[in-house]
Amino acid sequence: MNIQPVFSLTKIVPFGVKVLIKKEYPASKINPTGQAMKALTFKPYSDALRVLDTVTGKIKVSWDYAQLKSETLVILRKNPSLLPISKNQVNVPTIPLPTLTMSNSPIIQVSDSSTNKDNQMVNPAGLSESSRGYTYVPYYDKAPQNVSSRISTGNMIEGSQRNRHPPERLLLANVLTYSQELSDPTEEQAWRTAMKHEFDSLTTHNTGELIPYPNDGSKVIGGVWILTRKKNKFGEFYCHKARWVVLGNHQEHMLHYYDTWASVGRNETFKVMLVMVVNKGFISYQFDIETDFLHGEMDANVYVKQVKSFEVPGREGWVWKLDKSLYGTKQAPWMWQMKLAKVLSNLGLFCSRSYDSLYVNEGKTLFLHVHVDDGFIISESDKETVNFLKNLNGILKLKSQKNPSQHLGYRLKWLPDGNFQLSQQDLISQLLRTHEVENSQGVETPCNGNFLKELEYIGEVIMLMEYQQAIGTLNYIAQHTCPDISYTVNSLSRYGTHPNNKHWAALKHLLCYLKSTLSLSLLFSQHCSSDLTGLVGWADADYAND
Repeated sequence: MNIQPVFSLTKIVPFGVKVLIKKEYPASKINPTGQAMKALTFKPYSDALRVLDTVTGKIKVSWDYAQLKSETLVILRKNPSLLPISKNQVNVPTIPLPTLTMSNSPIIQVSDSSTNKDNQMVNPAGLSESSRGYTYVPYYDKAPQNVSSRISTGNMIEGSQRNRHPPERLLLANVLTYSQELSDPTEEQAWRTAMKHEFDSLTTHNTGELIPYPNDGSKVIGGVWILTRKKNKFGEFYCHKARWVVLGNHQEHMLHYYDTWASVGRNETFKVMLVMVVNKGFISYQFDIETDFLHGEMDANVYVKQVKSFEVPGREGWVWKLDKSLYGTKQAPWMWQMKLAKVLSNLGLFCSRSYDSLYVNEGKTLFLHVHVDDGFIISESDKETVNFLKNLNGILKLKSQKNPSQHLGYRLKWLPDGNFQLSQQDLISQLLRTHEVENSQGVETPCNGNFLKELEYIGEVIMLMEYQQAIGTLNYIAQHTCPDISYTVNSLSRYGTHPNNKHWAALKHLLCYLKSTLSLSLLFSQHCSSDLTGLVGWADADYAND
């Protein structure tokens, strides 16, 4: 015998209406009685309701549900006299619809005038046009020509109001574009020579293969010349540098590239190696690998246009299929790191387990710190380091220097007794020039006596972006080479969202202090036994009640 289930008409809910699904655990003062979900449809042969959990995006089935009181069904009916008339129309007697008796149901007003049918409108909310602030117009009416609207600025949806500005790159270079530089006839030949040198480097490394334009719909990416006036550590110009860069922003993930992450060197590791140089008497070298990204092998098919001004005659429409990673491609840093790790492994150096940019030999007598293409080596034997650099130069062309004077933005001054001084004079000088304090008179303290009291002053916000940039640079300097300004920088950073003239005065005072102490440096000297292998530190959690 087939038994049909009994359905309750009182539990019927429309599609899309919010319903309250009661939870299994008992209700309390903290836990809600249920969760609001969207009604979809009923389960076949049952009054169980399928609902959509808008939080998790999952569909659930529930027997214990109730329609929320705030969810009412709005019914809009068009006047039958407005419906289009067909030639084959047959008049069928209609059954009058029952009137809604719910107190919360909307009032439907339909104009029944036969003299002006074109102006008939449905007002679903039952409100007057004056209270709404606008009038209802049928969809089939054309818009008038003299339309005027009252726009409320409070209803306008706008994007971010944050000021967009190019990032400040701490580079000893002046970067310009192809069109800017070739417009200057005095340097045109120098730029042409630099571009020819870059193109020869691309062909020497077999960067790509020249093939006809692909007809299978593959995307071809363009490129751009980046021309740079290189400067030395004293800020003086010394050469022109040209680089052909691919527009990697046109690459598509999982089609033109896969992995892009690559580790970079940390300044903390570099400082630990400097301490080992002083305390253990290690020898230090620095090297720079030329055209580093051109050594990595591509892991996907990437087609790029030919280098501008160096197109092959008769094959201008052909393209390059990259075999090596080119500057600008998304995967270039990752491919270069894989290539360098493989080369160093063949030379007897292995990557640290906890730090990808530190390489050590088996006897732990040679340490290599890598930051992209810049390397810093320390070892017990000068001969061991020279042999390693010779073998590495046979695979990757590089330039090396013993006891470098500059590395990763630091200035190193080696003393005759084996100690050395570490500073960031170039970065500080650049900061002083940016804020026009290089010719100001220096002061003896980072802040004055009424420093904290003056910072509490409330005034008009002045040069917000410039203030935040200065605080960011000062914080970087305080963490690395100038711990004496840490307290002042931390206090000024509290007002980074609303700086006024008092905060700027305190900031300029701090810059004048840096000007007076520009010649000072951190001294790394040997104060412990050379057989000390661990790290020693001191800390005071409440020094001077700060």
